Amino acid sequence: MPSSKNNNFKVKDFLKALLYLEKLSSLGNNHKMVKFINRFRNSLTPFGELNDKDFIDMLENNLQNTDKPVNDINTFLESIDINDISLDELRKLLYNQNFTKEQLLDIAEIRFGISRGTHERLRKREIQELIEKAMQNIETLQIIAKKASK
Repeated sequence: MPSSKNNNFKVKDFLKALLYLEKLSSLGNNHKMVKFINRFRNSLTPFGELNDKDFIDMLENNLQNTDKPVNDINTFLESIDINDISLDELRKLLYNQNFTKEQLLDIAEIRFGISRGTHERLRKREIQELIEKAMQNIETLQIIAKKASK
């Protein structure tokens, strides 16, 4: 019978498996395969903390909504208060929605106080990673505060 630990599968567990596959492929001198696995693994890294279900849901939503008009996203952004949603909800939104670079910069500035001007030259993916790192930093600080209060 499977253990309950298997129910807590996260993308970072898959990333470890990809790393092993990358190392095995390098032994066979298949440089194209190694490069592909490496790029694939790197592109999945920002999603490491998502569980398997949330990650698959995110992929399915993105594949279904690839032609979603920007106006829908603008309406959606206006309907929520970025400061009031949880980090988990924000993480799902960050990768589920087809936000423009400008919208991501707005989220970064409003929620995390990240300077817009110094990051305008970044690519969309880099801004998503910047926001992800800010969320991880906040989660780390929350853990430290929780431990300190005990």
